[in-house]
Amino acid sequence: MKAFFYLFLILNLSACKESDENKNMYYEISGEIQSAPDSVLVFISNEHFKDSTLAINGHFSFRGQTDQPRKAMLSLKRKNEKRVFWLENSKISISGKYDELNFLEIQGGENQTITNLLWNQEKSVLRQMNDYSNQITSPNLDSYTKDSLSSAYQMEATKLEEIKKRFVWDNPNTLESAILLSVKRAEWNRDSVGSIFSRMNKKIQDSKYGKLTSEYLELRINPQIGDSYIDFSLKNNNDETVSLSQLKGNFTLIDFWASWCKPCRQENPNLIELYNKYHTKGFQIIGASMDRDKDKWIQAIKKDSLPWANVIDLVGPQSNNIFFIYNVKAIPDNVLINPDGIVIARNIRGVELKKSLEYLYHY
Repeated sequence: MKAFFYLFLILNLSACKESDENKNMYYEISGEIQSAPDSVLVFISNEHFKDSTLAINGHFSFRGQTDQPRKAMLSLKRKNEKRVFWLENSKISISGKYDELNFLEIQGGENQTITNLLWNQEKSVLRQMNDYSNQITSPNLDSYTKDSLSSAYQMEATKLEEIKKRFVWDNPNTLESAILLSVKRAEWNRDSVGSIFSRMNKKIQDSKYGKLTSEYLELRINPQIGDSYIDFSLKNNNDETVSLSQLKGNFTLIDFWASWCKPCRQENPNLIELYNKYHTKGFQIIGASMDRDKDKWIQAIKKDSLPWANVIDLVGPQSNNIFFIYNVKAIPDNVLINPDGIVIARNIRGVELKKSLEYLYHY
């Protein structure tokens, strides 16, 4: 089952009017989590700050100030579940059950109120997906039942995407929609993204994430077989800039991978064998990593003894990076380019890649 990772993104807002600033200078969070262990640590955090407090008999509170509305995340010590919410200078209430932190109910300021319109449509679908996921991981499950549950899970996931699309379409001039569209810009149909973006007002389009979507729509992306490659320049594991165009004139494989991707790592010995066989004839590989942890990426390169150029884009989905340009939706993935810079194959591995190179190099 394909895992989807939701990113924690932040939108810069223009300054509020002075009267609004005087009205709400602080955020005041009051929370109640039923059945929480006494004195458990509660955290709120984002890319700019982290704060914590103790929940006494399930009750906790925070008070502070934010220079602008920002997304934040609530979590508890020794619990994997997290709940994202809008941190705004307003009164914010959080309530729910310790065993269902993903489904905490949150009431807050203007942005949270808008986001709750989406949440109220999503939560029943998310609960169903969560239930299917728990059943799939159950031990001793027969393959037929597992496949049926996986299909049912995917149907709910598709339903969830439609809910998100409809929300952004119906509420284009909101910060939640600007963030959501930027997160989904490469997953959703490009024409649909363009249509939704055209409905947004200038303020939203000119915001940080509006610009991210706008830049994406202007990119030449997803070269098909027969198209020219799209160049990129990224840092390698020695902090040197490497460009794809440097390798033009050779058959070149762009290998999209990550240190945490088991199928990618399992394919590396096959790639090393082919690289050693054909590199003297000009065959090149450039590994483009999805890693967000540079140290783990470098460790994987060393452990797997990868002899070719390896690059990384640590900015990730907060920029229109190589994975957006080449429309990489899952890894492992790859693109094979001929000496003239034309894409001649996509996502070929194992025996298929071996046979392709045997044909190209005539041995």
